[in-house]
Amino acid sequence: MGSTENRLKKLIELTIKYTSLNYKKNLSKFKSNNQLTLNNDEVLNLIPDSDDHIDHKVKERSLKSVISDPGLFKAIEKLTPRQQQTLQMLFVENKTEKEVAEQLNVSVQAINKNKRTAINQLREELEKGGF
Repeated sequence: MGSTENRLKKLIELTIKYTSLNYKKNLSKFKSNNQLTLNNDEVLNLIPDSDDHIDHKVKERSLKSVISDPGLFKAIEKLTPRQQQTLQMLFVENKTEKEVAEQLNVSVQAINKNKRTAINQLREELEKGGF
């Protein structure tokens, strides 16, 4: 039973991680396709390259908006707002636990525990749903 739980936990973590990485890859492609070349071969990016712009775009995407699996989506809706926010910052915005802790004014241990609790709840919900 422990092996199944670990595999499910890893699946949830990887799904969220790779969805956010795919978003970053698509954003990079979009930016490279939206460049304007001037007569003197000077490239003008039509999309700002600053981290502020990227962070703003990432923040516009919610955790639920990057999930395509209906079972996982329903399970995420059952998490507390704090758990959803923690997972969003960790997996969608790709922040470290330390960065999340600093931004939310809590300890790294609290973020770690919140993440573990959320993933365990997701696992339980998915198991109830037969996933």
